[in-house]
Amino acid sequence: MNGARCEYHTNLIAENSSNQQNLFCTTKSLLCEPSEVLFPKDIAPDDLANDFGNFFMQKIDKINQLIDMKSSSEMSKAREKGCTDSNTYACVTFANFKRLSQEQVYELIKKAAKKSCPLDPMPTSVILDVLDVLLPVITNMINLSLESGVRQIIPGRSSRTLECIT
Repeated sequence: MNGARCEYHTNLIAENSSNQQNLFCTTKSLLCEPSEVLFPKDIAPDDLANDFGNFFMQKIDKINQLIDMKSSSEMSKAREKGCTDSNTYACVTFANFKRLSQEQVYELIKKAAKKSCPLDPMPTSVILDVLDVLLPVITNMINLSLESGVRQIIPGRSSRTLECIT
């Protein structure tokens, strides 16, 4: 009985390997997790919502601080190289990229999430089915992009404010 159950679930997971939603639901059912979300009952819903909001705002602030620290470090390096442009970011370039082999691109594609979007020119499952044919083309596109691409990179910041629920 256990062997049949194991084989069934193995096949079910293999069949849904490109469908993240079905895979998630299958895993959830195997782990017998409750389907309802449980929130602490001793905290008022408004306070809980504000706590969640504050938690994520603090995380965003920490990320922005790290970006600012990295940015100022890169600007100092650019000044050392003689960049006096008021927009110092224009002086910082990424110019040395190593070409990728087909094997490296294959590994990257296999490790990536198997998700698709209606805007995709071709569903991920189809690309994976014909990857042996598309791999040289995809590898060439990536390498051409890395060789010829010069882009000004400016870290984006967004100012977000949360309105507390009262």
